[in-house]
Formats: sequence, C-alpha cells, structure tokens
Amino acid sequence: MNGRPMLLVTSAMGSTTHTLEAITEAYFAGKREDALNVFQTLFRWHLDQIHSLSGSNYDQAISHLDEFRTEVEWLLHDRPVRPFDYYYDQIVCAGVLMSSVILSTALKQAGIKVHWTDVRDVIRTDDQFKNAQIDISFTQQQIDRLIRPALSSADILVTQGFIGSTDENESTTFGAEGLEKTAAILADCLNTTVSTL
Repeated sequence: MNGRPMLLVTSAMGSTTHTLEAITEAYFAGKREDALNVFQTLFRWHLDQIHSLSGSNYDQAISHLDEFRTEVEWLLHDRPVRPFDYYYDQIVCAGVLMSSVILSTALKQAGIKVHWTDVRDVIRTDDQFKNAQIDISFTQQQIDRLIRPALSSADILVTQGFIGSTDENESTTFGAEGLEKTAAILADCLNTTVSTL
C-alpha cells in the first residue's frame, strides 16, 4: 500500500438500495410479510457473497451481517408508528453496511491488513431523517478517537458512505450525494484523501 493507509468509503452493491427502498415502501403500506420476504431474499444474496469467501475472517463477517439483519427484521415485524422517513433510514442503511463487510472480508482474504468501522459510531447527526445534518464537532472527536488510531495500524480502513446516527443511536441518511458527503467530511477532518467505491 506504498506505506500510506487508505480510507475507503463504500456504497451499497448493485441495486440493493433500490430494493431496500421498495421494502420500506411495502412495509409502510402495511405489506409487512411481503417486505420481510423480499428483505430475507436480499439478505441471503449478501450472505452468499460471504459464503464464496473462505478463511479466518468468515465467522466475524457472518456475525456482522446477522446484526444488520436483526436490526431490519426487528422493525419489519412491527406496525409502523413513526413517519416514513424514519423507517427509510433504518432499513436502507443496511445496504451499505452489508456491502462494506463483504468488501472488507474480500480484502482480508487477499492478505491486506484491513480495519472495518461502522460509520454510525463516528458520524453524529441530527434527526432530520433522509436529510440529516452532521454535527461536525462531535464527528471530529470521534474521528480522532476511532479513525486515526485504526488508520495507523491498517493498510485500509473500510467504512460506509451515506449514513450516520443520532445521539439516540438511530440510523440516518444524508440524501442526494450522501456517499460523496461522507467522503468529504472524513477527508476534511483527517486532512487526507478518501476513496469511494
């Protein structure tokens, strides 16, 4: 890696975001069973990508995917009682999270020293779901506490674009060009170049 660590910000794979948006719409329209079935199919597809890999990082990757699956299924089993935008953010965020785990695992299997970070632990936002505004001060503190040390001991740090979380640990998204917005914030706070995928 030319002696310089890289921070890689990922997006969701293929049409995953579109599928998750459709799942959210079905769920909010009262079609919970349909939404759950489609999500489980999408989850299995991501699981198959992990199954195609092998090695010591396999179990950790499966554990992460199971966490994201549980977050979404927990919502889909109950009737919606909050605005649509709230559920959109809780469900759609699973796409970039699952993608980042698959990419991180593949890089590790290639012999690259990788650190994976859930960006929701780093980027703090308000609760304007689907159009969240970033708390730069708190985010800078988290970058200094979590990202800088990890970058010093890894070739690549993999994290997610487009998402953050509130101080109540509720997932949020940034709207249009959310991936680029995440990369710009991280690059500015770290004073370094950040790549997107």
